[in-house]
Amino acid sequence: MKVLFLHGWQSVPGGLKPSYLQDQGWQILNPALPDEDFAAAVAIAQAEFDRHDPDVVVGSSRGGAVAMNIDAGSTPLVLLCPAWKRWGSATGVKAKAIILHSPADDVIPFADSLELRTRSGLAPESLIVIGDDHRLADPQSLAAMAAAVRSLAGPKKEALVFQRDETAALDCPFGQVQRIVTGGRGGIANVHVVQITRGNQHLHMGYDEIYYLLSGTGTITLDQHTHRLRPGSVAVIPAGVPHSLIADPGQTLQFVIFGTPPLPMDHPLARPHVNNPG
Repeated sequence: MKVLFLHGWQSVPGGLKPSYLQDQGWQILNPALPDEDFAAAVAIAQAEFDRHDPDVVVGSSRGGAVAMNIDAGSTPLVLLCPAWKRWGSATGVKAKAIILHSPADDVIPFADSLELRTRSGLAPESLIVIGDDHRLADPQSLAAMAAAVRSLAGPKKEALVFQRDETAALDCPFGQVQRIVTGGRGGIANVHVVQITRGNQHLHMGYDEIYYLLSGTGTITLDQHTHRLRPGSVAVIPAGVPHSLIADPGQTLQFVIFGTPPLPMDHPLARPHVNNPG
C-alpha cells in the first residue's frame, strides 16, 4: 500500500509518524513541504499525488490543510489535528475521511475538527478523540493513525480457509470467544464464535455485526427493543446501536458474529463502548 504523508509546519520528512507508518510495511511518500509558501506546498503535494497515485493521504496539522486543498479525487484522507482554518480555502472533506484530534490540543482547537466534521457531513465515528496534545506522538495515537489508514484503504482480499478447532478460545466476560477470522484477515469480514451466558449493553462506533445463533435460547435487546433468540435466529446490528443479550436460566448462547469492516477489535471504531443512557 502507498501512503502520501504530508508533514506539518516546521516539520521535516522522515519524522516519527511517517516512520511508524513505514514500519507497518507500507510505502511512504513523504515530500518536503516549504513552511513559507502554502501554495507551493500544495503544488508539491499535488505533483507527488499525481505521480504515485497513493491509496491513502495522511496530513498532519498544516499538512492536513494541504491534504484538503489538493485534488485527491476519491482517495481517502486521514487528518491529524488539521489546521484547515489557518491555511488554504477548503472548508470540508469528502465522505471517506477520518479525523484524529485531542481535546487537549493547545495549538489547533479541537472545536475546529468538530466543525469540520459537521461541515463535511461525516458520521460521528469519523472523528476519533485520542491523544494528550497536538503532536499525537503517543503509542495509542500512532496505533490509531495506522488503524485509520488500514480501515480506509481496506485490507487486501484473499481466498483463505480457517479452522475453528485450530483457533484458541479466549476468555471474555461471561464466557469465551474464538476469533477464527479477525483483524482484517481475508479482507471481507471478521468471523468470531462466542459462547456466553450474557452480554452487557455496549455499542460499536463504526462496526456492523450480524449474530447467527447456533445453540441455546435467550433474549437480545437492540436499542430498547427485546427479541427472543433460538437456534437459527439472526440479529442484524448496525454500528451505533446499543445491544445486550442474556441466556435463559441453565442455557448458554453459542453464536457466530460476522463483523464489518474487518478491523482489529482494539480499533476505536470496532471495540465495544459501554453505553450509559442518561
